[in-house]
Amino acid sequence: SADAPHALVRALLAETAAIAARLNFNYVIKTRRMRRALLAALLILSASAGLFVFGGSASVLLVKRAFLFTTPLPHKTRITSITGDKKIGVGEDFKLDVTVEGVIPKTGQVTVTTHSGELRQYPASPVPGHPGAFSALIHSQQENFTYYVKMNDETSPTYHVTSLQRPAVADVVCVQTYPAYTRLAPLERHTGDLSLLAGSTLKITARSTLPLQKAWLKLTGVDKEIPMSIDPNQTGISGEIPIPAKDLTGFSIHLLSTEGAESADTATYRIDILKDQEPTVRITYPLNREELATQQAKLLVAFDAKDDFGIAKVELHYTIDQGQEKIVPFDLEGRIDKNVGRRYEWELDKLLPPLTVGSVIEFWVTVTDNNDITGPGVGVSEHYQTKIVTADEKRLDLANRLQDTISGVKEVTGSEEELNKTLGQGIFAKPQGQ
Repeated sequence: SADAPHALVRALLAETAAIAARLNFNYVIKTRRMRRALLAALLILSASAGLFVFGGSASVLLVKRAFLFTTPLPHKTRITSITGDKKIGVGEDFKLDVTVEGVIPKTGQVTVTTHSGELRQYPASPVPGHPGAFSALIHSQQENFTYYVKMNDETSPTYHVTSLQRPAVADVVCVQTYPAYTRLAPLERHTGDLSLLAGSTLKITARSTLPLQKAWLKLTGVDKEIPMSIDPNQTGISGEIPIPAKDLTGFSIHLLSTEGAESADTATYRIDILKDQEPTVRITYPLNREELATQQAKLLVAFDAKDDFGIAKVELHYTIDQGQEKIVPFDLEGRIDKNVGRRYEWELDKLLPPLTVGSVIEFWVTVTDNNDITGPGVGVSEHYQTKIVTADEKRLDLANRLQDTISGVKEVTGSEEELNKTLGQGIFAKPQGQ
């Protein structure tokens, strides 16, 4: 039948299983060698693990090298940082810094090979106060060289130091631009005479002996740097320094060539800052600090003011019986002059509140310059006083003066013509609200 082959196979398997159950396979397959091999393998793995743990970080390095990594061999002393490759100027000292870990040696050794093949050795000395830090100074190198450092059992790779020609500054030209309020034209200044008005701008142009990638002005006294512009041919440079009111004492020009060399022994140009002087003003009339006047009098006030660049505002200040301060602004007709001499006829009967006999007017003049950068500066005259008296008291005062000298007579009875000559041009108060 169709099921006969299947029944035969099942019967064969059952018979085979029954026979196998009665057999001992240890007599057929020998396992002693295999057990010994497994035991040996376990012992080797255990020993290797113990040695790996004992070796610490060095074990990791060795494993990496076993897998063909370029990790350096472990050493008792390890260099963790070094100056490396560098570019310096011709004749510049080269300072080498090295930091190590592990066993810290007392000193190290730097081996230098010059471009011409000369071999030199320098000590790497410990840096006080910084454990593991060493430094070496290689003086006045005139050519390219290579170097490597040996610290105990560790040797660094070879590094290259390139000696480059330094750029230098030439043809320095300085031009001072004054603040606009001075109405002065720009002025070329010699580098040895930089006495500059505060608020000015100093424009500096110069030339470099080598093509540049960077140039900057370093200011002294204010600890600030200002970048300079480089023209297309990479040798012309220009920059501007705003002149503050204080602290700035000079500047120097620093250059960095396209090859990476920085200028050395840069000259420092001194700057002296000049302050805009405050204006001065003095009252030229009345002649006496204390005067008498009636309630209906016109008090003549004349003054003379000066400033180094120009006066923008003049005001008459006054108080009555030490009361609230009031101001009479004067009209300068839009002019800004360095010297202003004017007279003002002050109509006392128009003051409010009206004056009474016994009132004391204290007055003074202030002038303000046109300095809108570091100012304005203000000048103040001495204070004068006028006491309001009766007509009889004023006549008595005039009579007493007539008895002094003839000049006293002229002082009291002087003509308008004489006043114009001695007291200057008339000035008017500004209309109220201006």
